[in-house]
Amino acid sequence: LAKKLLKICFVLLYTVTGVPSIFYGDEYGMENNDGSSRGCFDWNNNENEIYNFVKKLGLIRKLSVLKDGDLNILYADKGKFVFERIGNGQRLITMVNMKDSKLKINLDGKFTSLISGEEIKDFSLGEFEYEILIEQK
Repeated sequence: LAKKLLKICFVLLYTVTGVPSIFYGDEYGMENNDGSSRGCFDWNNNENEIYNFVKKLGLIRKLSVLKDGDLNILYADKGKFVFERIGNGQRLITMVNMKDSKLKINLDGKFTSLISGEEIKDFSLGEFEYEILIEQK
């Protein structure tokens, strides 16, 4: 569950307006289990699922629509959030669901997932799922 929530946080951080800022080690899912200050970075265990996910988001973040596109909220209700970024001839949709009920939204247009690379036809998410879509022109 913690990994799913961390990924949702990164999806939002990398797709809303502004410049993403993360504390060292967060991009690797580094934990602080003993309640003290964060320890030294573990250079031997630095490439994992969270790192690869944040790396992919960094590549997505280079899209011009995420640099200066407008943000429009399409849906927001009790842990379900959908918004679009529009600009520079691009339209990007971010969807996150942090509830146990399905999130389903109707979108006009053809979209490709920037997470999986697949064309998306069913715009629904289950519990603790996320999606970043780019409209195909």
